[in-house]
Amino acid sequence: TKDAFVKSLIHIETDSVPTDFTVSKLVADDELVTRISTSPAFEQRVLVGDLGLGSGGPLPPKVDRKSVFTIHWTVINPANDISGSKVVATLPSGVVWENKVRVSGGVTSQPVYSSKTNTLTWNIGTVPAGTGTNSPKYEGYFQISIIPSVNQVGQSPSLMTGVSFSGSDSFTKEKILLNMRNMNTNDTIDS
Repeated sequence: TKDAFVKSLIHIETDSVPTDFTVSKLVADDELVTRISTSPAFEQRVLVGDLGLGSGGPLPPKVDRKSVFTIHWTVINPANDISGSKVVATLPSGVVWENKVRVSGGVTSQPVYSSKTNTLTWNIGTVPAGTGTNSPKYEGYFQISIIPSVNQVGQSPSLMTGVSFSGSDSFTKEKILLNMRNMNTNDTIDS
């Protein structure tokens, strides 16, 4: 449902009027309108498999050998349009941007990487109401890689940190912020 709201009307009247008043009854009317906000979902997964972007390297990762991971971001928006939406993430030291990106579901913008800040930004713009429920969900795929060093043996190297989805509900004007947990090499699933 897009732009849903609940409206409550109240009407009160009484014939019990103080003698100082020059009216036969007292009347009061009021209304309260509550706008219902959207409740978007943002998911992230680390996939193992080609997905048309290519793949390579050992999984689990091995010392001094390159392993490539495909990150899959999904945005679902059941209700009101979300404006100014974007996803941001940081690639930790040792994680390499492979510059292989694909999007689907009607979204046209792609995640963009800044090597100056190690920041990945997906400026989605408007996510229409019904995305992922009445129309395809917005999906972004991209690849990153790592070459673990000997001091990472027995550890699960971080792949992404500080991942968040943000935007603004176009109907209620409420700010939306979904913070996600950091991802590491143990988060892989088969595609």
